[in-house]
Amino acid sequence: MPLYLYIKKQIKLTAMLFMRSTNNAEKDLEGGYSYHQSDFKAGTIDWLEDGETEKQWVAKGFGCDEEEIEIAEDGYYVQKLEGLCAYALEAETFEEAIEEISGMNIEHMESINPENIYIFEGEEVYSPFIVEGTLMNPTKILGKYER
Repeated sequence: MPLYLYIKKQIKLTAMLFMRSTNNAEKDLEGGYSYHQSDFKAGTIDWLEDGETEKQWVAKGFGCDEEEIEIAEDGYYVQKLEGLCAYALEAETFEEAIEEISGMNIEHMESINPENIYIFEGEEVYSPFIVEGTLMNPTKILGKYER
């Protein structure tokens, strides 16, 4: 009988620069993680199968483990990610990062507020849950992008 082993592992890469839109870069640096927001508020899911909990149902929808599901301050279910959502840059210095961002069409990026862009240094973390951008474990803030 074959034995199948599922290994859940984050793959860390080398230090690099990232662009992240945030209202509080210091808090992000200290906290170090983002959430996937669901559309479901705790206590409102009434179509569960026998014995299934809301958390189990939400986790199944996200494709993650139940332990990764939390309830946010606003009462909605969220998936805690293993890093901060960001965009990886090819730049190697703060000055190069400013130049690279200046050449991007950031006004049309849904997850970016052009007025609150910070440049972080950190390590990229692979996650199958990120479809736009990437995840990072930040080590420091290099500065704010100013147009």
